[in-house]
Amino acid sequence: MCSSDLDVLDRDEDETARIFAAIVERLQRGDSPEEIFADLKSDLPTSEIEAALKLAQDVAVPLVRRVPEVPGYRLLRPLGQGSSGVVWLASQVSLGREVALKVIEADAMRAPSLRERCLREARTLACIRDPRVVAVHDVVEHSDRIAIAMDLVQGPNLRTLLRAVRARPQEAPPVAAAHFTGIARSCFGPSWPIWVVRQGIRVARALGCLHSQGLVHRDVKPENLLLQSDGDLVLADLGLARSESSGGFSGTLLYASPEQAANAETVDGRADVYSLALVLRSE
Repeated sequence: MCSSDLDVLDRDEDETARIFAAIVERLQRGDSPEEIFADLKSDLPTSEIEAALKLAQDVAVPLVRRVPEVPGYRLLRPLGQGSSGVVWLASQVSLGREVALKVIEADAMRAPSLRERCLREARTLACIRDPRVVAVHDVVEHSDRIAIAMDLVQGPNLRTLLRAVRARPQEAPPVAAAHFTGIARSCFGPSWPIWVVRQGIRVARALGCLHSQGLVHRDVKPENLLLQSDGDLVLADLGLARSESSGGFSGTLLYASPEQAANAETVDGRADVYSLALVLRSE
């Protein structure tokens, strides 16, 4: 990714995200880059259109070129990609509601025993009911993939929130205010350190809930902490959560514990505590 691409992303995250999503959708429909460029050139600078097109073709298009089939769900667009799969915005056909659907492909579950363990652990996650953890509603096994349907949290993640706070430390972050008009302003400005401590305790308790079921999240980082409309964070992206006996590295190296990074045969809840400490210390 070149510096011009990064400049476009940093300029206005909400605007860039909308443009990016629209371009991906049109590319997926089969529209040519030339057609998209012609339609956008009257509204945006040429350099921004070219950078957005390049990102869509280089990053997003390989993800959406083949939309996976998951019975009971209509996949709308990708929300993001992790080490174990792609998270999609999806509509649950039976209930007509939108969910976040994490699709784990076969190449992430090479051995049959790993597939069975992934299914077992996903079903354990579906039994967890805690307001501090994004709820898992359904686990679907189809063809060579497993799909995990979770609550769709519309708010920004902690990384985005922190960027907004640093830009305007005495105001409610614009990216949060744009989505949540009812969010408490006391969370920001002079009370920001208090909010951070409170959320750190909240996330620690969410992890404790997973650990009590013998599960380790394995990917605690700012991108996986989402802001709700009440101003509290919830722990998200449970697609990597695995039992303590599941060996092998998974997660994000920057926030991984030494044991996790070394492919330890057994990683327990202390790895999540280490990652949370890094989040609180560095952010």
